[in-house]
Amino acid sequence: MRVLALDPGYANLGVAIVDIDRSKRGVKCVRAIVHSESIRVGSSAQPMSFSRKLLPILQQLDKDHGPFDAIAMETPPFIMCRVKISCLIWHVMGVVTCWAAYQNITIRHRAPIDLKKVASRVLR
Repeated sequence: MRVLALDPGYANLGVAIVDIDRSKRGVKCVRAIVHSESIRVGSSAQPMSFSRKLLPILQQLDKDHGPFDAIAMETPPFIMCRVKISCLIWHVMGVVTCWAAYQNITIRHRAPIDLKKVASRVLR
């Protein structure tokens, strides 16, 4: 199973592509990290600039490393006293969700701590 893992942000987008195996007991184990990078997609001076860059980035990732069986993203945040940032991150997640629906890819949301635990376990 190939999973596109995203840490959404309007300025920087965290990307990891992992291959996952299921054990005999149904437990999922990361077999390999295929690709990992942080992509600059916007800036605080022009927060909506990511809109022009995000779709081509997703299409290139799919071309280079797909097809993807699933997308994993952090649970949508709400940052108190930073409503604008929360809205921009939700917008990024909306673009990803629409692209995934068009590609017929399942999206799973996970709490940030769950994703960090997996990364720590994989990277030791």
